[in-house]
Amino acid sequence: MAVNLTEERVKRASPKNGKTAVLRDMQARGLILRIRPSGTKTYAYQYRTRQGIQRMLTIAPAGSIPLAEARRLVQGYALQVAAGGDPALELKQRTQALTLGQAVDLYSADLARRKVAKAKGITQALHNHALRHLGPSRTLEGITRKELLSVISRLQDTDKPGAARYQRQCLTGLLNWAVNEDHLTASPLAGWQRPKATRAQRLDKPGRALSGPEVAHLWRVCDQAAGAFGDYARLLILLGQRREETARMSWQDIDLAAGVWTIPAHITKNGNEHNVPLPAMALEIVNRQPRRLSNPYVFAGQGSNPIAAISDRMARFRPRAGLEHWTLHDLRRTFRSGLSDLGISQDIAEAMLNHLPPDLIQRYNRSKLWKARREAAESWADQVTQLLDEADEKVVALPRAGRA
Repeated sequence: MAVNLTEERVKRASPKNGKTAVLRDMQARGLILRIRPSGTKTYAYQYRTRQGIQRMLTIAPAGSIPLAEARRLVQGYALQVAAGGDPALELKQRTQALTLGQAVDLYSADLARRKVAKAKGITQALHNHALRHLGPSRTLEGITRKELLSVISRLQDTDKPGAARYQRQCLTGLLNWAVNEDHLTASPLAGWQRPKATRAQRLDKPGRALSGPEVAHLWRVCDQAAGAFGDYARLLILLGQRREETARMSWQDIDLAAGVWTIPAHITKNGNEHNVPLPAMALEIVNRQPRRLSNPYVFAGQGSNPIAAISDRMARFRPRAGLEHWTLHDLRRTFRSGLSDLGISQDIAEAMLNHLPPDLIQRYNRSKLWKARREAAESWADQVTQLLDEADEKVVALPRAGRA
């Protein structure tokens, strides 16, 4: 059935009598919209080669690209056919040989080339889960959405929602890269969305801010953490920055004389360079970290890498801390809540977390904004010191995991 396809018509199209329906576009010859019984809609290009062979090339799920883009792609394929080419066969020859393992290696090299801050973490996550579960020898084109979702659901089922979300992000990035590089016609995850959170799930938000006595207790037991992890956790309490950004704190980014840590734009989550005031308490922690000529990081890991395996370190340290369930991100929440309790304005507190966009920060007098942020950092450090002093003066009974 030939029709004048529009975005609205594509949206309203439905299967007929439980069978796959096909709508042919009147504007771009060969462009078809296939609607499966499940409701899945896909753009495809149907053509005949010079040898008279009928072919169909899947373009992309409808909704993942505009109709105008589908028409543009079809016009390009038509030129190839007119010149004697066979787009579907050529794509099949390119994609059949590429395995998942090869795709991950190529994608990792591309991330490194573009200096993506979390390139190593993304690669490691794909190796630990996608490659381990699906196998590196699987052809990229042959992997189905169901198989990819099984990788994510396995993590969800083992009570690792954060790892499941991150694996989904890594897989989406890999597949989108493969499409852009013409290794795939379309991402198997295109158009897939997580189920909308229920009201009960929205009310049951994870995370919390530690109480004053808990902050003091945690600070003390950080002495029991292995290696530099204790001081790393203390800086998270004092500075409230993200765990990944703090782990990648390097000596060259710290001005010890001025008491400023500059987080480069390629490391921050929002891509904006962020200056963090370092109170005397934080500088003391930084200065006592050993320097290694071959390692640029304050919290050095193996070789020339920053501290790593943070989740594993937390798993070993959490029982020693003896607190109700908490995460490293809770220390960021604690910092933010602490600033509010001290009467720090919302704009200053959000600026401390690098939440304000650059254009909003530029509305302030920069010198006044920086002065206020430094005063806020000192006030929070003084508050932590006061909590420690109070804890020394009395014995605080803290709830342990499993107790009411």
